[in-house]
Amino acid sequence: MWRYQELVRLMLADGRFDVRISIIPFKAYSADERRRDSEQLQRHFEASGYPAEITDDFAKLKLNFHPDMIVYPQPYDMSYDDDAANWLRNRDCLIVHTPYSVPLSEYEWYINVPMHNLAWRFYVASEIHAEVSSRIADNRGANAVVIGEPHADEFKQEMKADPWKQINDGKERKRLIWAPHFTIVSYGEFDRPDFNWSYKIMQELAIEHRDTLQIAFKPHPRLKSEMLKHPDWGPQRTEEFYRFWAEGENTQLETGDFVELFKGSDAMVHNCGSFTAEYLFTGKPVGYITRDLERIKADMNAFGRACQDAHYTLDSESSIREFIERTVLGGDDPMKAEREATLERILYRPQEGSVAAAMLNDIISSLFG
Repeated sequence: MWRYQELVRLMLADGRFDVRISIIPFKAYSADERRRDSEQLQRHFEASGYPAEITDDFAKLKLNFHPDMIVYPQPYDMSYDDDAANWLRNRDCLIVHTPYSVPLSEYEWYINVPMHNLAWRFYVASEIHAEVSSRIADNRGANAVVIGEPHADEFKQEMKADPWKQINDGKERKRLIWAPHFTIVSYGEFDRPDFNWSYKIMQELAIEHRDTLQIAFKPHPRLKSEMLKHPDWGPQRTEEFYRFWAEGENTQLETGDFVELFKGSDAMVHNCGSFTAEYLFTGKPVGYITRDLERIKADMNAFGRACQDAHYTLDSESSIREFIERTVLGGDDPMKAEREATLERILYRPQEGSVAAAMLNDIISSLFG
Protein backbone atom coordinates (compact mmCIF):
# COMPACT_ATOMS: atom_id res chain seq x y z
CA MET A 1 0.00 0.00 0.00
CA TRP A 2 3.02 2.31 0.34
CA ARG A 3 3.27 4.15 -2.97
CA TYR A 4 5.15 7.27 -1.99
CA GLN A 5 8.78 6.12 -1.81
CA GLU A 6 9.95 8.22 -4.75
CA LEU A 7 7.70 11.17 -3.89
CA VAL A 8 9.25 11.43 -0.42
CA ARG A 9 12.74 11.23 -1.90
CA LEU A 10 11.98 14.08 -4.28
CA MET A 11 10.32 16.18 -1.59
CA LEU A 12 13.29 15.82 0.74
CA ALA A 13 15.67 16.75 -2.09
CA ASP A 14 13.55 19.76 -3.10
CA GLY A 15 14.14 21.62 0.15
CA ARG A 16 10.72 23.28 0.37
CA PHE A 17 9.11 20.39 2.24
CA ASP A 18 9.47 19.13 5.79
CA VAL A 19 8.35 15.51 5.66
CA ARG A 20 7.26 13.13 8.41
CA ILE A 21 6.04 9.55 7.90
CA SER A 22 3.60 8.33 10.52
CA ILE A 23 3.17 4.56 10.97
CA ILE A 24 -0.33 3.82 12.26
CA PRO A 25 -1.63 0.22 12.40
CA PHE A 26 -4.63 -0.74 10.30
CA LYS A 27 -7.62 -1.08 12.61
CA ALA A 28 -9.08 -4.23 11.00
CA TYR A 29 -5.98 -6.31 11.74
CA SER A 30 -5.31 -8.33 14.89
CA ALA A 31 -2.94 -7.02 17.56
CA ASP A 32 -0.21 -9.37 16.32
CA GLU A 33 -0.69 -8.26 12.71
CA ARG A 34 -0.62 -4.59 13.69
CA ARG A 35 2.59 -5.04 15.65
CA ARG A 36 4.21 -7.07 12.87
CA ASP A 37 3.29 -4.60 10.15
CA SER A 38 4.40 -1.59 12.18
CA GLU A 39 7.78 -3.13 12.91
CA GLN A 40 8.26 -4.14 9.26
CA LEU A 41 7.45 -0.64 8.09
CA GLN A 42 9.78 0.91 10.61
CA ARG A 43 12.64 -1.32 9.43
CA HIS A 44 11.83 -0.47 5.80
CA PHE A 45 11.94 3.28 6.40
CA GLU A 46 15.07 3.07 8.52
CA ALA A 47 16.82 1.21 5.70
CA SER A 48 15.62 3.91 3.26
CA GLY A 49 16.84 6.71 5.50
CA TYR A 50 13.38 8.30 5.66
CA PRO A 51 11.96 10.08 8.74
CA ALA A 52 9.32 7.63 10.01
CA GLU A 53 7.95 6.75 13.43
CA ILE A 54 5.29 4.50 14.90
CA THR A 55 2.55 6.87 16.07
CA ASP A 56 0.17 6.13 18.92
CA ASP A 57 -0.90 9.77 19.46
CA PHE A 58 -1.59 11.45 16.13
CA ALA A 59 -3.20 14.48 17.79
CA LYS A 60 0.07 15.19 19.61
CA LEU A 61 2.09 14.71 16.43
CA LYS A 62 -0.19 17.12 14.57
CA LEU A 63 0.01 19.70 17.36
CA ASN A 64 3.81 19.62 17.33
CA PHE A 65 4.38 19.30 13.57
CA HIS A 66 1.58 21.54 12.22
CA PRO A 67 1.16 19.76 8.84
CA ASP A 68 -0.16 21.76 5.90
CA MET A 69 -0.73 18.66 3.79
CA ILE A 70 -1.39 15.01 4.69
CA VAL A 71 -0.92 12.22 2.14
CA TYR A 72 -3.13 9.24 3.01
CA PRO A 73 -2.58 5.67 1.76
CA GLN A 74 -6.07 4.51 2.88
CA PRO A 75 -9.30 6.31 1.89
CA TYR A 76 -11.71 4.65 4.32
CA ASP A 77 -13.23 6.21 7.42
CA MET A 78 -12.06 4.67 10.69
CA SER A 79 -9.13 2.83 9.09
CA TYR A 80 -6.65 3.52 11.87
CA ASP A 81 -6.23 2.51 15.49
CA ASP A 82 -5.76 6.16 16.41
CA ASP A 83 -9.03 7.94 15.56
CA ALA A 84 -7.23 11.29 15.54
CA ALA A 85 -5.57 10.10 12.31
CA ASN A 86 -8.95 9.75 10.57
CA TRP A 87 -8.88 12.01 7.53
CA LEU A 88 -12.27 13.49 8.47
CA ARG A 89 -10.63 14.98 11.56
CA ASN A 90 -7.86 16.53 9.51
CA ARG A 91 -9.68 18.47 6.84
CA ASP A 92 -7.98 21.64 8.04
CA CYS A 93 -5.02 20.23 6.05
CA LEU A 94 -4.77 19.62 2.32
CA ILE A 95 -5.70 15.96 1.80
CA VAL A 96 -3.78 14.08 -0.91
CA HIS A 97 -4.53 10.50 -1.90
CA THR A 98 -3.40 7.92 -4.42
CA PRO A 99 -5.33 4.62 -4.45
CA TYR A 100 -3.57 1.98 -2.35
CA SER A 101 -3.75 -0.40 -5.31
CA VAL A 102 -4.29 0.04 -9.03
CA PRO A 103 -8.11 0.14 -9.35
CA LEU A 104 -9.33 -2.52 -11.76
CA SER A 105 -13.05 -2.36 -11.05
CA GLU A 106 -15.92 0.10 -11.31
CA TYR A 107 -17.51 -0.72 -7.94
CA GLU A 108 -19.19 2.44 -6.68
CA TRP A 109 -18.24 1.64 -3.09
CA TYR A 110 -14.58 1.65 -4.18
CA ILE A 111 -14.70 4.70 -6.47
CA ASN A 112 -17.30 6.97 -4.89
CA VAL A 113 -15.97 7.21 -1.34
CA PRO A 114 -15.93 10.48 0.63
CA MET A 115 -12.16 10.97 0.58
CA HIS A 116 -12.01 10.52 -3.19
CA ASN A 117 -14.62 13.25 -3.53
CA LEU A 118 -13.30 15.68 -0.92
CA ALA A 119 -9.52 15.30 -1.19
CA TRP A 120 -7.58 18.30 -2.47
CA ARG A 121 -5.75 16.07 -4.95
CA PHE A 122 -6.77 12.55 -6.05
CA TYR A 123 -3.96 11.11 -8.18
CA VAL A 124 -4.91 8.30 -10.58
CA ALA A 125 -2.96 5.91 -12.77
CA SER A 126 -4.50 6.50 -16.20
CA GLU A 127 -7.05 8.38 -18.27
CA ILE A 128 -9.28 5.33 -17.90
CA HIS A 129 -9.37 5.85 -14.11
CA ALA A 130 -10.06 9.57 -14.52
CA GLU A 131 -12.95 8.76 -16.85
CA VAL A 132 -14.38 6.23 -14.37
CA SER A 133 -14.27 8.88 -11.62
CA SER A 134 -15.99 11.38 -13.91
CA ARG A 135 -18.90 8.93 -14.34
CA ILE A 136 -19.21 7.41 -10.89
CA ALA A 137 -17.90 9.86 -8.27
CA ASP A 138 -20.22 12.48 -6.81
CA ASN A 139 -17.71 15.22 -7.68
CA ARG A 140 -17.47 13.89 -11.26
CA GLY A 141 -13.73 13.44 -10.90
CA ALA A 142 -13.08 17.17 -10.45
CA ASN A 143 -9.99 16.55 -8.29
CA ALA A 144 -8.62 13.59 -10.30
CA VAL A 145 -5.15 14.18 -11.75
CA VAL A 146 -3.59 11.56 -14.05
CA ILE A 147 0.05 10.87 -13.15
CA GLY A 148 0.53 7.13 -13.77
CA GLU A 149 1.14 4.25 -11.35
CA PRO A 150 3.68 5.33 -8.66
CA HIS A 151 5.33 1.88 -8.49
CA ALA A 152 6.37 2.28 -12.13
CA ASP A 153 9.28 4.46 -10.98
CA GLU A 154 10.64 1.71 -8.73
CA PHE A 155 10.32 -0.98 -11.39
CA LYS A 156 12.44 1.12 -13.76
CA GLN A 157 15.29 1.20 -11.24
CA GLU A 158 18.00 -1.39 -10.79
CA MET A 159 17.42 -4.02 -8.12
CA LYS A 160 18.58 -2.62 -4.77
CA ALA A 161 18.64 -5.84 -2.74
CA ASP A 162 17.79 -9.46 -3.46
CA PRO A 163 15.16 -10.81 -1.02
CA TRP A 164 15.29 -14.30 -2.50
CA LYS A 165 16.80 -16.99 -0.28
CA GLN A 166 20.22 -18.14 -1.42
CA ILE A 167 20.36 -21.93 -1.90
CA ASN A 168 23.99 -22.95 -2.15
CA ASP A 169 23.74 -26.42 -3.66
CA GLY A 170 24.89 -25.60 -7.19
CA LYS A 171 21.46 -26.19 -8.76
CA GLU A 172 19.79 -23.61 -11.00
CA ARG A 173 16.20 -22.86 -10.09
CA LYS A 174 13.52 -20.65 -11.57
CA ARG A 175 12.05 -18.22 -9.06
CA LEU A 176 8.24 -18.30 -8.81
CA ILE A 177 6.02 -16.13 -6.59
CA TRP A 178 2.74 -17.53 -5.30
CA ALA A 179 0.50 -14.72 -4.01
CA PRO A 180 -2.94 -15.88 -2.81
CA HIS A 181 -5.68 -13.44 -1.80
CA PHE A 182 -7.26 -13.60 1.67
CA THR A 183 -10.74 -14.50 0.39
CA ILE A 184 -10.70 -18.22 1.12
CA VAL A 185 -14.50 -18.20 1.41
CA SER A 186 -17.15 -16.18 -0.44
CA TYR A 187 -17.01 -12.47 0.33
CA GLY A 188 -19.71 -11.34 -2.07
CA GLU A 189 -17.99 -8.98 -4.49
CA PHE A 190 -14.59 -10.37 -3.46
CA ASP A 191 -15.52 -13.96 -4.24
CA ARG A 192 -12.12 -15.58 -4.88
CA PRO A 193 -12.11 -18.82 -2.87
CA ASP A 194 -9.63 -20.53 -5.21
CA PHE A 195 -7.09 -20.91 -2.42
CA ASN A 196 -9.18 -23.83 -1.15
CA TRP A 197 -8.33 -26.03 -4.14
CA SER A 198 -5.01 -24.58 -5.30
CA TYR A 199 -2.97 -24.55 -2.07
CA LYS A 200 -2.31 -28.30 -2.13
CA ILE A 201 -1.23 -28.20 -5.78
CA MET A 202 1.30 -25.47 -4.98
CA GLN A 203 2.71 -27.50 -2.11
CA GLU A 204 3.01 -30.57 -4.32
CA LEU A 205 4.77 -28.61 -7.07
CA ALA A 206 7.24 -27.17 -4.56
CA ILE A 207 8.16 -30.70 -3.48
CA GLU A 208 8.18 -32.26 -6.95
CA HIS A 209 10.35 -29.53 -8.46
CA ARG A 210 12.61 -28.91 -5.50
CA ASP A 211 15.70 -29.13 -7.73
CA THR A 212 14.45 -26.77 -10.46
CA LEU A 213 11.98 -24.40 -8.79
CA GLN A 214 12.15 -21.94 -5.90
CA ILE A 215 8.80 -20.60 -4.65
CA ALA A 216 8.23 -17.47 -2.57
CA PHE A 217 4.90 -17.63 -0.73
CA LYS A 218 3.60 -14.00 -0.71
CA PRO A 219 0.18 -14.15 0.97
CA HIS A 220 -2.19 -11.22 1.35
CA PRO A 221 -1.58 -9.78 4.86
CA ARG A 222 -5.08 -10.86 5.94
CA LEU A 223 -4.82 -14.47 4.72
CA LYS A 224 -3.38 -15.85 7.96
CA SER A 225 -6.03 -14.25 10.16
CA GLU A 226 -8.76 -15.63 7.87
CA MET A 227 -7.22 -19.11 8.01
CA LEU A 228 -6.91 -19.00 11.80
CA LYS A 229 -10.68 -18.53 12.23
CA HIS A 230 -11.71 -20.84 9.37
CA PRO A 231 -13.21 -24.17 10.63
CA ASP A 232 -11.17 -26.20 8.12
CA TRP A 233 -7.89 -24.60 9.18
CA GLY A 234 -7.56 -23.21 12.69
CA PRO A 235 -4.35 -22.28 14.56
CA GLN A 236 -2.43 -25.57 14.40
CA ARG A 237 -3.00 -26.35 10.73
CA THR A 238 -2.42 -22.72 9.72
CA GLU A 239 0.89 -22.54 11.57
CA GLU A 240 2.01 -25.82 10.01
CA PHE A 241 1.12 -24.48 6.56
CA TYR A 242 3.05 -21.25 7.03
CA ARG A 243 5.98 -23.19 8.47
CA PHE A 244 6.08 -25.38 5.35
CA TRP A 245 6.72 -22.30 3.22
CA ALA A 246 8.99 -20.50 5.65
CA GLU A 247 11.30 -23.43 6.29
CA GLY A 248 11.29 -25.48 3.08
CA GLU A 249 14.49 -26.25 1.21
CA ASN A 250 13.35 -24.37 -1.88
CA THR A 251 10.58 -22.18 -0.40
CA GLN A 252 10.33 -18.96 1.59
CA LEU A 253 7.67 -16.85 3.27
CA GLU A 254 7.53 -13.18 2.22
CA THR A 255 5.35 -10.72 4.18
CA GLY A 256 7.07 -7.42 3.41
CA ASP A 257 7.44 -5.16 0.38
CA PHE A 258 6.99 -6.75 -3.02
CA VAL A 259 8.87 -4.58 -5.54
CA GLU A 260 12.32 -6.15 -5.11
CA LEU A 261 10.74 -9.60 -4.81
CA PHE A 262 9.01 -9.04 -8.16
CA LYS A 263 12.19 -7.80 -9.81
CA GLY A 264 14.16 -10.87 -8.74
CA SER A 265 11.50 -13.37 -9.83
CA ASP A 266 11.00 -15.27 -13.07
CA ALA A 267 7.19 -15.61 -12.89
CA MET A 268 4.18 -15.37 -10.60
CA VAL A 269 0.85 -17.08 -9.95
CA HIS A 270 -1.78 -15.21 -7.92
CA ASN A 271 -5.38 -14.13 -7.55
CA CYS A 272 -4.84 -10.65 -6.08
CA GLY A 273 -6.47 -7.60 -7.62
CA SER A 274 -3.66 -5.05 -7.45
CA PHE A 275 -0.95 -7.52 -8.49
CA THR A 276 -2.92 -8.02 -11.73
CA ALA A 277 -1.52 -4.68 -12.89
CA GLU A 278 1.63 -4.37 -10.80
CA TYR A 279 3.38 -7.58 -11.82
CA LEU A 280 3.02 -6.64 -15.50
CA PHE A 281 5.68 -3.98 -14.91
CA THR A 282 8.26 -6.79 -14.72
CA GLY A 283 7.38 -8.08 -18.21
CA LYS A 284 7.58 -11.65 -16.89
CA PRO A 285 5.06 -14.52 -17.24
CA VAL A 286 2.11 -14.36 -14.85
CA GLY A 287 -0.87 -16.63 -14.28
CA TYR A 288 -4.15 -15.87 -12.51
CA ILE A 289 -5.77 -18.66 -10.49
CA THR A 290 -9.57 -18.67 -10.86
CA ARG A 291 -12.37 -21.03 -11.79
CA ASP A 292 -14.68 -18.15 -12.67
CA LEU A 293 -12.80 -15.72 -14.92
CA GLU A 294 -15.96 -14.14 -16.32
CA ARG A 295 -17.11 -13.17 -12.84
CA ILE A 296 -13.70 -11.67 -12.11
CA LYS A 297 -13.87 -9.59 -15.30
CA ALA A 298 -17.54 -8.64 -15.08
CA ASP A 299 -17.06 -5.57 -12.89
CA MET A 300 -13.65 -4.54 -14.21
CA ASN A 301 -12.96 -1.28 -15.98
CA ALA A 302 -11.18 -1.24 -19.36
CA PHE A 303 -7.81 -0.95 -17.59
CA GLY A 304 -8.50 -4.03 -15.46
CA ARG A 305 -9.72 -6.12 -18.39
CA ALA A 306 -6.61 -5.30 -20.41
CA CYS A 307 -4.36 -6.33 -17.51
CA GLN A 308 -6.36 -9.51 -16.90
CA ASP A 309 -6.18 -10.45 -20.58
CA ALA A 310 -2.38 -10.31 -20.37
CA HIS A 311 -2.44 -13.22 -17.87
CA TYR A 312 -2.50 -16.95 -18.34
CA THR A 313 -5.75 -18.25 -16.85
CA LEU A 314 -5.15 -21.07 -14.36
CA ASP A 315 -8.48 -22.76 -13.69
CA SER A 316 -7.45 -26.33 -12.85
CA GLU A 317 -4.60 -28.42 -11.53
CA SER A 318 -3.55 -29.26 -15.09
CA SER A 319 -3.41 -25.60 -16.18
CA ILE A 320 -1.35 -24.63 -13.12
CA ARG A 321 1.05 -27.47 -13.80
CA GLU A 322 1.27 -26.61 -17.50
CA PHE A 323 2.04 -22.96 -16.76
CA ILE A 324 4.81 -23.83 -14.31
CA GLU A 325 6.31 -26.76 -16.21
CA ARG A 326 5.91 -25.46 -19.78
CA THR A 327 6.22 -21.68 -19.35
CA VAL A 328 8.18 -21.06 -16.14
CA LEU A 329 10.55 -24.02 -16.34
CA GLY A 330 10.43 -24.67 -20.08
CA GLY A 331 10.50 -21.07 -21.31
CA ASP A 332 7.56 -21.47 -23.74
CA ASP A 333 5.80 -18.12 -23.29
CA PRO A 334 3.22 -17.41 -26.05
CA MET A 335 1.70 -14.45 -24.11
CA LYS A 336 4.90 -12.42 -23.99
CA ALA A 337 3.87 -10.09 -26.83
CA GLU A 338 0.46 -9.46 -25.22
CA ARG A 339 2.08 -8.47 -21.92
CA GLU A 340 4.54 -6.13 -23.61
CA ALA A 341 1.76 -4.46 -25.61
CA THR A 342 -0.33 -3.94 -22.47
CA LEU A 343 2.66 -2.51 -20.63
CA GLU A 344 3.34 0.04 -23.34
CA ARG A 345 -0.30 0.86 -24.07
CA ILE A 346 -1.78 1.52 -20.64
CA LEU A 347 0.77 1.07 -17.85
CA TYR A 348 3.78 3.19 -18.72
CA ARG A 349 3.51 6.91 -19.39
CA PRO A 350 6.87 7.52 -21.07
CA GLN A 351 5.85 10.95 -22.28
CA GLU A 352 5.79 12.17 -18.67
CA GLY A 353 8.86 10.43 -17.25
CA SER A 354 8.87 9.91 -13.49
CA VAL A 355 5.43 9.40 -11.94
CA ALA A 356 6.62 10.84 -8.62
CA ALA A 357 7.97 13.89 -10.44
CA ALA A 358 4.60 14.39 -12.14
CA MET A 359 2.89 14.26 -8.75
CA LEU A 360 5.38 16.64 -7.13
CA ASN A 361 5.25 19.06 -10.06
CA ASP A 362 1.47 19.23 -9.77
CA ILE A 363 1.70 19.85 -6.00
CA ILE A 364 4.34 22.55 -6.44
CA SER A 365 2.52 24.35 -9.24
CA SER A 366 -0.70 24.26 -7.22
CA LEU A 367 0.92 25.50 -4.02
CA PHE A 368 3.53 27.93 -5.26
CA GLY A 369 2.23 28.92 -8.72
